[in-house]
Formats: sequence, structure tokens, C-alpha cells
Amino acid sequence: MSSWNPFTRNTTSRKSIGLITTRDFDRETRRLESLEENAKSLTRDLIKQDKSFDDFSRGQ
Repeated sequence: MSSWNPFTRNTTSRKSIGLITTRDFDRETRRLESLEENAKSLTRDLIKQDKSFDDFSRGQ
């Protein structure tokens, strides 16, 4: 009777889990990059609005 070793059993399934983890990591990386781009875009829009408001205020 051999002793059960969790580190050598089901190496194939652990590899597939590793691939899923890599894919999930890549997807999360893309999602974070997208959020970062959205934040930059919103920041640019706010700066434009601030400038427009300042110009409008000076005209009053």
C-alpha cells in the first residue's frame, strides 16, 4: 500500500488549473488596463470642464 502524496497526485489537473489561473490573470490585467484608460479619460474630461467653467466665470 503506497502512501498518498498530495504533491504528486493529479498533476494533470493541477496543470490545467494553472492554465485557467493564467487566463484569469490575463483577463483581470486587461480589465484593469481598461479601467485605467477610463479613469484617464474621465480625468481629461474633468480638466476640460474645469477649464470651460473657468472661462465662463471670467466672462461673467
